[in-house]
Amino acid sequence: MQPPLDPRGVPVALRRVSPETLKEELHTVLDLSGCLARFRAGSEVLIKPNLVTDKPEYIALGANTSVEVLAALLEILRDHDCRVAIGESDTGTAVKGRRLAITWRLMGLDVLAERFGARLLNFSELPRRMGALHSRFLSEVELPEAAFECDLLIDIPKIKTHKYAVLTCAMKNLFGLLPEPRRIVYHRNLHRIIAELALLLSPKTVVLVDGLVGMEGNGPLYGKPVNLNLLLASQDLYSVDRAVCELIGASPRQVKYLCLAERLGVGIATTPSLVVGESLEACRRPFEPVAFNPYRWFEKKLMESPLVHVVTSEWFQRHVSSHIAGLTQRLRGGGYSWYLDEK
Repeated sequence: MQPPLDPRGVPVALRRVSPETLKEELHTVLDLSGCLARFRAGSEVLIKPNLVTDKPEYIALGANTSVEVLAALLEILRDHDCRVAIGESDTGTAVKGRRLAITWRLMGLDVLAERFGARLLNFSELPRRMGALHSRFLSEVELPEAAFECDLLIDIPKIKTHKYAVLTCAMKNLFGLLPEPRRIVYHRNLHRIIAELALLLSPKTVVLVDGLVGMEGNGPLYGKPVNLNLLLASQDLYSVDRAVCELIGASPRQVKYLCLAERLGVGIATTPSLVVGESLEACRRPFEPVAFNPYRWFEKKLMESPLVHVVTSEWFQRHVSSHIAGLTQRLRGGGYSWYLDEK
């Protein structure tokens, strides 16, 4: 039974932090938001960070959830005697993509997990279960069994602009739960799936936003880092994303999955987020949006067409994409890792 919510709205806790006070402020935002009360001894907790890259240069720019936030959270969960797993899915194919094992090693998450007795889960390698959706375009999607079996799902997104979705934060981070490495084949229904996942998983989900370093411009991977030094927490996915839109000067009406979530009953647009701690206005820092790029527009349209299954196949990537990788990286403004020589 989760604690009652404020009748004025679902609280979103917002705090400025420094490296010296990170754990204390993280504890504070979890407490102010009501999330801390849901950390119960013996409960199965699944942490879903945002681990989008295994390239050191992008990790250094803050593309992934920070190790410092994960370490502070793991310490608090240990203090509450929770059983913890950290999970993410692979991305791409055997030729091109993001290897989760490499990300764990580069970020030292394997060592961190061992230190706190947490398990590292690669959803792409574990049992799956179908999750029912309400969409007439897609009635169900595969999800990891861990998402159904945990008592509490802690969503730890970053604050970043997104080339296809305008914003990536609380709701968008749930898309990474899909264990299919070629998640891009779902992009035709991207916004609908994000909204549906929020509806499906919100009863067991709390959000802790890693706002230490955000990303503006060509996000969610190739953009410019923004030092925000913020943490946010809430028991409501929609309220967090609405608050973050205000923080970075983005219109919620431009974020399609937020509009769809409202129609599904995930959030109510006329009810402002109840922000506690710092004020949104005092922390506001407008982000540079993703600029229009003809190649990225073409790429988006291609990914939303049936041809996505061809251009993301291993054969096409090995025999076609690999030969023009330098060109596409320049046109796109960045590129994924390649593994052509890996057996």
